[in-house]
Amino acid sequence: MSSTPQTQQPFSAAIVLARSAQILLPCAVFAAVLWAFDTEMIYVLPMLLFFIAVFAWEILSPLQALQMNVWQRWPANGLMWALNILIGSKLGQAIVLLAVSYQVSYGSGWLTDTFDNQILITLICILVLDVWHYFFHRLMHHWAWLWRIHRVHHSDRDFDLTTGLRFHPFEGAITTAWMLAPALALGMPWYALMANALLTLTVDYFTHANAQLPPRLERLARYLFVTPSLHRIHHSVLAPEDRYNYSTTFIFWDRLFGTYKSRSAQKGAAPLTGVEEIPATRSSGSIHTLLMPFNHFPATSASDRSPKKRKRSQK
Repeated sequence: MSSTPQTQQPFSAAIVLARSAQILLPCAVFAAVLWAFDTEMIYVLPMLLFFIAVFAWEILSPLQALQMNVWQRWPANGLMWALNILIGSKLGQAIVLLAVSYQVSYGSGWLTDTFDNQILITLICILVLDVWHYFFHRLMHHWAWLWRIHRVHHSDRDFDLTTGLRFHPFEGAITTAWMLAPALALGMPWYALMANALLTLTVDYFTHANAQLPPRLERLARYLFVTPSLHRIHHSVLAPEDRYNYSTTFIFWDRLFGTYKSRSAQKGAAPLTGVEEIPATRSSGSIHTLLMPFNHFPATSASDRSPKKRKRSQK
């Protein structure tokens, strides 16, 4: 009996070390990648602080125990994120340069010609880009070739902060090109584009958190913003439910265009997530994730996934 405490002591120390590493190691890798790719400090500091805050939130108060091996999931999700930082940072710089060149060549642009207040201009840009991305997100779920790319994000069988990092680099490049149209058409200034990029990135971390807001705050937030609970419904393994809650930041786009869903048909506070036709063994691992757009799985065509050919769940 006296030997029992000695046998438990190393195990308890291991738990403390593992929990500390679980929080600190991903944050250190996150900061190192941003630093290695020479990301502007104006992005690094707020992104890192928000990443740490959300990560600590879901580690200390998780909504659901993760089912998959995190040492398979996290490196794969992190690889997708690192490739997107590498590609997206260069494309983002190109968009800012194009916007500036456009304004130099053809004038300051409609927005800056019409409005003088930089805060108002930034808010307009954020709203326009948010609704523009809402429609692109819908296209990614309806066009087969876009879905083959976007399913990389949805195929994650667990739902946590790293899911918000899990976008195939093809999707990052195509999305950036899509967002270029309104930026040039309206002559969006560089400061508004940077503010929108920072907001979108931090919102992605928040909405994919494996955590839940307090009930009262959740009810209030749902009138305006996308919450983790609402976005988890969009990631539901039930195929019809991925056609709801497309919004990135402001949930009122879904309310306005009839794609809002307040609760999943699955029971419980944490609906199962993933893509049903993609087995768990093929949804994790860096190579599987990177090659997923080129692999064939059942029900990946636009017609197979269309609302007419499958029963939509009740709102």
